[in-house]
Amino acid sequence: MSDPVIQHSGIMVGRVWHKRHLPREHEFFYRVFYGLFDLDELPVLEKRSRFFSLNRHNLFSLWCDDYGLDGGPYNGSLKNRIVELIRNEFEAGINRVELLTMPRVFGYAFNPISIYYCYDQQNHLSHVIYEVNNTFGERFSYAFAVEHKGGKLVPHSCQKQLHVSPFFEVSGGYSFRQSKGEETIKLAIDYRAEASAPGASPSGSVSHSSTAEKAFSATMSLEKIEFSDRNLLLTSARIPFVTAKVIAAIHWQALLLWLKKHRVFGKPAAPINAFDAQGSSSKGSQV
Repeated sequence: MSDPVIQHSGIMVGRVWHKRHLPREHEFFYRVFYGLFDLDELPVLEKRSRFFSLNRHNLFSLWCDDYGLDGGPYNGSLKNRIVELIRNEFEAGINRVELLTMPRVFGYAFNPISIYYCYDQQNHLSHVIYEVNNTFGERFSYAFAVEHKGGKLVPHSCQKQLHVSPFFEVSGGYSFRQSKGEETIKLAIDYRAEASAPGASPSGSVSHSSTAEKAFSATMSLEKIEFSDRNLLLTSARIPFVTAKVIAAIHWQALLLWLKKHRVFGKPAAPINAFDAQGSSSKGSQV
């Protein structure tokens, strides 16, 4: 009997770019690599790799407890938690889930953002979840029922809920533009300092009026290569200690912004809820 085929998982290599527009410009970019993990293929990936493990220590590892909602009604495996979340919040069935994230390297990882791509029974990308972590150990997930037009996802937006940077308040909103192909992923996020008034749009859209100034932009452009021990080692050699580099870059850029005398905002209390669902099929509930 032949081994199961790895159809969807891979290593995603590329770069991340950040630019602050307000109150003065500041930009930077760095090279990164992510894992794109079909959650059904995780046992196969572990079986085939000497250097990648699931829920145990290795050179590269993925720990399911690092992801997904904490507590609430969603229990079981990571995939089951996501499937149940989509079923409960959007009244929709999900057959397959892919997770884009940086695995732990030598046991350490910090992911400012991880993305779940949720596919329905027809293998159609129907929902996307952006799972955001801050450096205070807090996590918040923005989930969307997505639409497609011209082979791309229709842009989607929401109110900001989680404190991420000390140089911005928890106000305004995010707009997401994304292209998800078999071999490439491109994502653009704009943060606007003000958003539409609560309740102004059932879809959570962000105002693009002159009062909603674009304060921050980020892009990510990634290309897929085969998930193999050879590619894991080569990619890690070319982009060493990627997860440590991310957290170091966050603090280094924060120091530069402070030296530029950007205003610093105190950290507010964590949001009561850990999840926000957006989209025409969403029930609008939170956990």
